[in-house]
Amino acid sequence: MVLRQPLTVRESVKLIGNNQENNMKKDRVIASWIKTQLTRSIDAAPEDFNLNYVALYHQLHGLKVSVDGAQNLPWSSFTFATYCLSPPGSFYKGDQSDPLTYSSQLVYSSDVSSPVWLDGMKAFPRRLYHQFLVLVVHLHEVTVDFSQHQEVYGLKGQAWTVIQVFNEGYVLNGSYQLPLYQGEPSESILDALQNDYCHDVMAAFRRNQKIKFLEGASVFLRLSDSRREEELPKPMSQVIQDYIPKERLDRYTVLNPSNPLSSILPAGVDEDEFCYSLPDKFKEMMKHIFAKTVSEPSQNQT
Repeated sequence: MVLRQPLTVRESVKLIGNNQENNMKKDRVIASWIKTQLTRSIDAAPEDFNLNYVALYHQLHGLKVSVDGAQNLPWSSFTFATYCLSPPGSFYKGDQSDPLTYSSQLVYSSDVSSPVWLDGMKAFPRRLYHQFLVLVVHLHEVTVDFSQHQEVYGLKGQAWTVIQVFNEGYVLNGSYQLPLYQGEPSESILDALQNDYCHDVMAAFRRNQKIKFLEGASVFLRLSDSRREEELPKPMSQVIQDYIPKERLDRYTVLNPSNPLSSILPAGVDEDEFCYSLPDKFKEMMKHIFAKTVSEPSQNQT
């Protein structure tokens, strides 16, 4: 059961009044408006009710996120995902206060270009409310070379995306398909996202050609108020595609088939041992990148 915070009639009118609240400051006007809403078009079908606006977010409960899979990546190696909330976006600022979260439990029967992860819901407890809070998702291609009788791991392709977490104090619960952008998020775009709505910021950066789609490639994730996790659909189902421009939607609905991840496992290795250790190798490489991010600002100050 979801514990709801008290909500006054005036607050309710603000949420559903179609921006008419400025004209409804007197009780009798509000009462008349409510009566009209309850009695008009009695025989008409009711409008859809958005269940996201049932219970206001409370930091005591926090958030839950699951990055479940990707689709149509133009890569030929293994893919892992990292994600974090911004603000603070600590990883990208060389700050250790808010470590990255990982999706690294690969399903090796899934496709190379459309990997699936089984890490499931990860908790972000006691997160302070911020009007423009976003989740930053960053995908990394991990290359493996055993050809010279030694293990060589590297990072190659990158892609990223963001999603707005709140609207009017409520978590935007749901299962999403988000378009991916080339490369990695810049400091300038992360700063801009702290001051305006995600859709508007991303559209402006696209118009200025500061970010470009990784055409046809997307990531699937689920976002929830921690109290409402059980209401979410299964991974990569009933997806919301609001972040994909309508004129590009057809490019994100067709799955480009590729070989399974199991087909690119290095020859002659113990498959179970390799699959178990690969996520740890990836996390080690991410720690090296973070250490470099930390050292660069200090070098610039000297």
